[in-house]
Amino acid sequence: MELERLSTAERLKLLKLLGLLVLLGAFLMLALLPLVDAGQLPIWTPWLVLSAGAVGWFAVELYVEKPAGTRLKKALSVAIFLVLFDFAFENSGTVFNLWYSSNSLVPVCMPVESTYPACVPIEVMMVILFGGAAWALYVPQDFKLTYSVLDIILIATFGALGEYILIPFGLMHYLQWWTSVHAFLSYAGTWIILHLVRYRIVG
Repeated sequence: MELERLSTAERLKLLKLLGLLVLLGAFLMLALLPLVDAGQLPIWTPWLVLSAGAVGWFAVELYVEKPAGTRLKKALSVAIFLVLFDFAFENSGTVFNLWYSSNSLVPVCMPVESTYPACVPIEVMMVILFGGAAWALYVPQDFKLTYSVLDIILIATFGALGEYILIPFGLMHYLQWWTSVHAFLSYAGTWIILHLVRYRIVG
């Protein structure tokens, strides 16, 4: 397979996604998290903001794309797959003492023995559900290797960066040998799978 030349619209999609992620990261790091650190906002506020952002993005995509019933069902199928995959993956990391997340309003837990509670914040699950559906609507309908490669790099970079930002504020915790490099690779692997699901399985 060869890398194709992206159209102007496809390049614009990637640039808009980049801008959205940069703005969200800057807001979390420069505005929201300092208020949480100072005790002026509850510690779970960033989780809610991320959830609201994902719901907002999904609403925008519904308005812009106006997807037909079949396309919307396919997008939701991709999102539900991502929720289930992430739930299993996140809890496996906790069971093996590699990472865990905390300070959720409503943690969704697995009944397994582990040093730390094997739980995923429900806010994260909302981010994945609505953000995953929005992403499935946002990406081009036809597969292009170039777009997929750049999208995977973009999501993996900002996924790892987002976790790095959350660590000092007690929302994300890395253990043993797990680092941001491993987080980047796990995001990249997850998004490779997601592209295969989106374009090869769901269609």
